Amino acid sequence: MLNRPDPSADNQTDNRNENRNHANENDLIRQVAARVWELWQQELRLERERRGGMRR
Repeated sequence: MLNRPDPSADNQTDNRNENRNHANENDLIRQVAARVWELWQQELRLERERRGGMRR
């Protein structure tokens, strides 16, 4: 009989890799969301300054 590796060990490795991939994706999503928020806030500030400047 052949000595075969335990398939559950491969599954555990696959699961760890999958979890790591999801963690990396979630981290990227958080970074993008934070950047979008910063840019939006910057845009709102500029818009307020433009409107304030037109009133004077």
